[in-house]
Amino acid sequence: MKGMKVLINVILDILIFVLVIGIVLAFYGFIQTKVMNKKYSNYFGYTYFQILTGSMESTINIDDVVFVHITDKINENDIISYESDNSVITHRVIEVLDDGYVTKGDNNNTSDGVIEKDKVIGKVVYIAKGLGKFKKVIMEPIVFIPFIAMIILFTWYFSLVKKERSIEDE
Repeated sequence: MKGMKVLINVILDILIFVLVIGIVLAFYGFIQTKVMNKKYSNYFGYTYFQILTGSMESTINIDDVVFVHITDKINENDIISYESDNSVITHRVIEVLDDGYVTKGDNNNTSDGVIEKDKVIGKVVYIAKGLGKFKKVIMEPIVFIPFIAMIILFTWYFSLVKKERSIEDE
């Protein structure tokens, strides 16, 4: 019984830690994008974008999240994210030019034309399959609020249990 309570306390501590880190990162991103008016967040040279179209299927699907290393070291066949008309596009480099890059979505029939180097955000280093769906679900108030309430109540309950145990032990 005591081992189970220890396990539950460890799990709760991990959940709280992950939640706090998530809140700090979300707040940091909010400050960068809303207060400092940046187009995207920069987390120590990396950023992320949720994919909204199927132009890169089946390599990258709708609702995947791509993690992008903010860099100007781009090679042919790299997948890059770049700015275009107030949006971010993530496509593959099919040709490297002196003044920019020619890109194309894997699922598209035509290239995007020349993308100027100063429009490039960076290169995709990781694709989190389906993470956007999870983000949509967890950020719904009907899910998020009870989840936070549950963590708070579990923490409160087990802190009371721990306090009672320490009183009984004395």
